[in-house]
Amino acid sequence: MFWKWIIPLFGGEAAGGVTALHRLAVTSWLPLWLLPFLVAGLAAFCWWRYRTLHPELARRRRALLVTLRTLAYVALLGMLLLPTLHIEGEAIQPGTVPVVLDATQSMTIHDAAGGQERFTAARRFATELREEGRKSRHELAPAFFLYRNGLADLPAEGEVTADGDPTSLSQMLEKAAERIQDRYCPGILLLTDGAHNTVELPERTAEALKKRNIPIYAVGFGAETTRDLAVTGIIGEDVLFQEEKAQAYVSVRASGYAGQPVKLALYLDDSPLSVQEVKLAADGEATLPVEFTPRQPGRFRLRAELAPQAGEVTAVNNRFLKNVRVINEKIRVLLVFGKPSWEFRYLAGAFERDRRVELKLFLGALDRRGLQAPSQRGRYLEKLPATAEEINRQFDLLILSRFHPLRDAPATFAQAVAGYVRDHAGGLVVLSDPELLPYAMRGTPLEELLPVTLAPTAGRGYTDELLAPLKDGYSLALTEEGVLSPLMNFAGDRAENLRTWTKLPPLHYLYRPLRTKPSAITLLEAARRGGIEKRPALVHHLYGKGPVLFLGFDATWRWRREYGDRYFRDFWAKSVQFVGLPHLLGESTRSQLYTATENVTVGEIVGLRARLHNPDMTPYVAEAITATAVENGVERTVRMAPVPDRPGLYKAEWLPTAVGTLRVALPPTFGAPPLELRVTAVQREFQAPGLHRALLESLCAATGGRYFARPDAAAAWRQIRENRPPLPFTLDFSLWDTWGLLLLALTLFALEWLARKLYFLD
Repeated sequence: MFWKWIIPLFGGEAAGGVTALHRLAVTSWLPLWLLPFLVAGLAAFCWWRYRTLHPELARRRRALLVTLRTLAYVALLGMLLLPTLHIEGEAIQPGTVPVVLDATQSMTIHDAAGGQERFTAARRFATELREEGRKSRHELAPAFFLYRNGLADLPAEGEVTADGDPTSLSQMLEKAAERIQDRYCPGILLLTDGAHNTVELPERTAEALKKRNIPIYAVGFGAETTRDLAVTGIIGEDVLFQEEKAQAYVSVRASGYAGQPVKLALYLDDSPLSVQEVKLAADGEATLPVEFTPRQPGRFRLRAELAPQAGEVTAVNNRFLKNVRVINEKIRVLLVFGKPSWEFRYLAGAFERDRRVELKLFLGALDRRGLQAPSQRGRYLEKLPATAEEINRQFDLLILSRFHPLRDAPATFAQAVAGYVRDHAGGLVVLSDPELLPYAMRGTPLEELLPVTLAPTAGRGYTDELLAPLKDGYSLALTEEGVLSPLMNFAGDRAENLRTWTKLPPLHYLYRPLRTKPSAITLLEAARRGGIEKRPALVHHLYGKGPVLFLGFDATWRWRREYGDRYFRDFWAKSVQFVGLPHLLGESTRSQLYTATENVTVGEIVGLRARLHNPDMTPYVAEAITATAVENGVERTVRMAPVPDRPGLYKAEWLPTAVGTLRVALPPTFGAPPLELRVTAVQREFQAPGLHRALLESLCAATGGRYFARPDAAAAWRQIRENRPPLPFTLDFSLWDTWGLLLLALTLFALEWLARKLYFLD
């Protein structure tokens, strides 16, 4: 339309490429509705003057002169009224396109077109874009940036290395938009493999850019499927037993080696423990069980290592280390049940197969004649110990369930257990059952041992099972403390560990205490499916010198039925060590310093927790405590703040800055063993090294941009130029002081003068 080429005459470059006109208006200090009357008055005045002064003029000549004089007066009036032309519309304007070249470590992989390095291919493409930009500089101007631990200008020449870590698509987009925030931006072009590996959500950045009408364009470099192997974790006991078979679960991530044999080796320091050939069924995460037998006692580093394979992207992530301790003793466990149950059957079977455990059983409902059978001799106790000293001599850990402490035991047994835990650092595990425990503990010395306060309710009987059966299940979920506790760790990856606990079979029975005691730590919670209220399901604390572990259910046997030994054996092996080892090794449990993992990476926040008690085993209360962190010989202090409403519990966060060993220790007065962590280099760039095409395509589509599967500079530049989003513009153009209006007035007066001369008028 005509205004597409007329409007640029008024607005210059600001209105170039007009696509839509929304409003045209003329404004003045005089209301425009008076203008027709003024024009009519001027015309009448001019007609009257010519008719009065020159009555002899012919009608046509008088009309011509009146018209010229009227138009000239109107032109002068246009200058006196100070009119302004107001224009509103949309136009495609020239702009600057930020081109961001990814220079992080994953771009060094040689899987771009022709087997060349991703970064080399991307930089060559940037050079081609620079040439295309010169051809259309009047419409688009590229601005080249390099992303490597931040955004910087890309030099036109000179050597540049791709060694940045980590990759953040969010930072690439945000920083590029900030660089040209004062200029019109028709889009941002990313040259990357899309290996986003930071906590930011690029989808949120794309949403913000969409609101600013800035499309995202991307050119992908690299293969979507790369070949790589990585050992991501070792799950297993921290304390091993000499000459006893142990089992560890090695977490492996594979890509491109499905169905191929891979050699997995396990070392204790530099001594080989196991070498086996495994086949990975499919790409992705896998957990491989490995059995081994440690031969010497002491403290070691358990190392799992995958042999490097042909075509592998990197071999740096093919190993993983875990600190372990090897001892040559057994944990003495007494399993006390008043009547048999599925939990009793599965626990007894698991502990009897475990050569690290010396097991004794007490079953109150057992016919004493059965104890005389040859197969049962030495397996069951005929009667329970009556004093704390007797329990202390014979056992390191007691496990109670389906047991009535007044009916099924000597009168002094409850008091003996309390003294055993309080004074001798003995371990106690209480499994709640629907009928007896912990209901039967109310009013006995055993009630004080529990980390929860008991509700004034009774257990369920056979009548309840018949008339009011339990139907709704409870799903499990880790608490914040549970995430940090090694006791609850089933997988090397934190997210995978959280998913594991939620997928375990639901609980059909869960004890509901009044509340947890101030010194208690809740590791596991349960809630009815779809419900909001959460109940403590697994809680522990110190009673005197000894640890007490309370489970609000007795259904871990269902884990064994559903998943075999994977979770059932792992949980109980760690629980036995967690509760029973302090008594076996004679180590003080008055205070403890712990974290979720022994292996962290540089720049990864480490959550530290400390549980502290006074010599009389009351919780230690202070405004803060100061621990000492030694990182590669450099000593610094760590301030640990108290956890609100949790007397004796303190927390802090630490950010490792260098590869090596991090040793954190509490003041010697607490008698807590130091915590030693292994700090490794960050390998985020090679955790998922393939081209993330789906992510890049989604970001482009969300903002109205486009993903380019092949690096074609001309096509990419043409697409950006043609897809430029129109921007709204507003023009206010003064008409009264323009040369055009003045020349128009002068021209009209000159024409009138010329006509008067032709008609021989004065």
